Amino acid sequence: MEKPEKHLSNQTSPKNNGVRTLDRSSPMPLWAQLVEELTRRTTAGEFEQRLPTDQELMNTYRVSRQTARDAVRRLGESFPVERQRGKGTFIRQAQFEQPVGTMYSWFKSIESQGVTQTSVVRACELRQETSLAAELEVESDAPLFYLERLRLAGEVPLALDRIWVPGNLAAPILDVDFTHTALYDELRDKAGVVPTRGEETIQSVIPTSSVAALLEMPKATAAFAIVRKTWIGDRPLERRETIVRGDRHAFISTWSQQPGGKAAPSHLKLVAQT
Repeated sequence: MEKPEKHLSNQTSPKNNGVRTLDRSSPMPLWAQLVEELTRRTTAGEFEQRLPTDQELMNTYRVSRQTARDAVRRLGESFPVERQRGKGTFIRQAQFEQPVGTMYSWFKSIESQGVTQTSVVRACELRQETSLAAELEVESDAPLFYLERLRLAGEVPLALDRIWVPGNLAAPILDVDFTHTALYDELRDKAGVVPTRGEETIQSVIPTSSVAALLEMPKATAAFAIVRKTWIGDRPLERRETIVRGDRHAFISTWSQQPGGKAAPSHLKLVAQT
């Protein structure tokens, strides 16, 4: 039988950063106090690498192994806890799924999964980009609308977005606040512009240290580099370069077999690296 345990005070232990001692005089059971404490620290982002082991919880909070295990198990009722044999226990990050082979809006895709999508707008202006002018089929000195956003899912960085659109098409959206809206919605509503087709190239990359820091990516984590091009008929509308956290996003490709045994064409473009 487990020995009786005495019980979270509001005091922070000076020896442990952010750790609060359990109140052993409280009528609240120790396991419940420990669940409350682990919930607080998880919400604060302390366990991005892994949760403490049973032994670490026992040493830190002076509880039995059974209490430590009960607390972690009950924590799993509020957070997606995953035990990996030989590695430890982790809070599994929410992952967002996006079908390929169809025109989509990141904003709507994320929000449709019950998560608020906001952006930190880093640039929204007209600028000249000679190297992109030819691709967008405008004069070399023609102004291009440039939008750069750090896109957040909830409050967690998910992607860094860089977009170029011919300035004459984007003039009506220059004053738009892109903190919580979709580019395609604004182009449709204010400029009467709707993309009719597009293509994407998706590659796995190791982001630069500055981009990795901006996205708050764990060390040695790969990312997706996405280049999107859209058109209005035969007229180029947009070039977009996006770096997406590989640990938070997945792309889905669907296929089907056509009558007569012929496979339907694939929508996923694979790029071989040499």
